[in-house]
Parts: sequence; structure tokens; C-alpha cells
Amino acid sequence: MHLIKKYRIYIFLFIASLMTIIIHEFGHFLMGTVLGYDMGFDFNGTRPIIGAYSNNTDYFLVIFSGISFTLIQSFLGVYLIKKLNYQRLYYLVLTPFLYRLIPYLISIFYPQSILLQDEARISQLLGVNLYLVPILIIGILLFNCYRINKTYQINFNSHLRLSLVSTLSFIIIIKLNQMLLFF
Repeated sequence: MHLIKKYRIYIFLFIASLMTIIIHEFGHFLMGTVLGYDMGFDFNGTRPIIGAYSNNTDYFLVIFSGISFTLIQSFLGVYLIKKLNYQRLYYLVLTPFLYRLIPYLISIFYPQSILLQDEARISQLLGVNLYLVPILIIGILLFNCYRINKTYQINFNSHLRLSLVSTLSFIIIIKLNQMLLFF
């Protein structure tokens, strides 16, 4: 029991990271299902099981739904933190920000990977700069982190530790997903 209490922050961050992925992918899944597609779902993507989207509007709506659910999680986290005055729920605000930021940081080293990200795909569908929508969405998520940090004064070392554990959690979840899909 003492061991769980000692490492509960890491357990909570792992769970928050897992929740963030599920919420995001469920947004895609739900919209695709509402539009009449038979959707497949895993921790690293959602897609029609058979065929493809019949038009760009459906594709746009499915992509945007995942982003919307991530934004809703972040705003709900902010609301709950303020309503309950419980700082530990910051995980629900930090993990969506990191979940959307990390792939774009990786794309600095692997530029071809940018179009794997929802926000860049939306930018492409809208015919605007590929980084315009990502900057907007990540900016909103960062602003929510800032709002909570302003209230609770979370120090840099805590942010660094939380971000590192959350990032490692995302990597573990995605690697486990890839291993399970392989079998």
C-alpha cells in the first residue's frame, strides 16, 4: 500500500494519459459511426474498417471530432479544478496539451510525419499553412495549462516531471498498442 501511495502521481498520470488517448480516439470513432461508417478503434488511430470516407466533409468531421473531444477534456479539467479546488486534476489539462504537442515536436526531426496529425490534416483540407490549425489548437490547450498554473503556481520542476512521466506514458501506451496489433 505504501508503494502505491508513493508512486500514485505516476499512476494518475498514466491513467490520465490513457484517458486522453481514449477520449480523443472516441471522438473520431463516435463521429464516424454517426456518419454511418463501420469504424475501427485502437490507441493510435481510428478509421473505417472497410473502405474510406466517401467525401472530404465526412473526413473533416471525423478528424475534427477527435480534436474537439480533446479540447472538451481540457476545458472540463479546468472547470473541475476550479469547481472542486483540487490541483491534482491538473493531469486532465496537461495531458491533452502534451498529447497534441509531442507529435509536432517530433515532426521537427521527421517532417514527413506532420500529415499523420489531425490538426495538420485539417489545415491541409482547408488549404492553409500546415501549422496554422496546430498552433491554434495547441495554443488553446497551453492557455488552459497557463490558467491553472496561474492559480496554483505549479513550479517548473513539477511541470518538467509531470511532462516527462506523461510523455513516457504516451510512448508506453502506443508501443503496447503496436505490440498488441502485431499479434
